[in-house]
Amino acid sequence: MNERIVERTQEFRANGAAPLDVMCECSLEACEDMLDVPPSIYEQTRASATRFIVTPGHQIPEAEVVVEDHDTFLVVSKIGTGADVARERA
Repeated sequence: MNERIVERTQEFRANGAAPLDVMCECSLEACEDMLDVPPSIYEQTRASATRFIVTPGHQIPEAEVVVEDHDTFLVVSKIGTGADVARERA
């Protein structure tokens, strides 16, 4: 879903430097948090099948590690079985 949000947002932002509005990519089904993420960080994060952007506090320590803390959002990397599943679905 975030890929579609990014595509639509970039159509309206000529310089690409403005933050993108992306949905939290956590595992909580009811989560609808929107996060402002710089385009370069979003693209770098999503270049890896096992990395996701989440709201602070939405990370699951048993299944992922925080690899970047940007105050208003975190970049997490799936580990173990979760990483295997993420790679399969990429």
